[in-house]
Amino acid sequence: MSELRDILGKELKLINIGTEIFKEDLELQGNKVIQVDWKPPAGGKKELIEALDKIKKYEEKINKANKKVVEIIQKAKPF
Repeated sequence: MSELRDILGKELKLINIGTEIFKEDLELQGNKVIQVDWKPPAGGKKELIEALDKIKKYEEKINKANKKVVEIIQKAKPF
């Protein structure tokens, strides 16, 4: 119980995940707040999440291929 009393007298450092109105209300109360702009993966759509889960096993190959494509584009000499 003494631990609870100890934290009640300290300055709060808060992280708000989600709607900014909560952050604004906390700041109006004099708190320092960091806003995290988080959204559920794939907009929370089950079908898209399942698709992302399926391609996850190819992530390394995809990243490697994307890197190669970027290198090719950067080395290109358009005319």
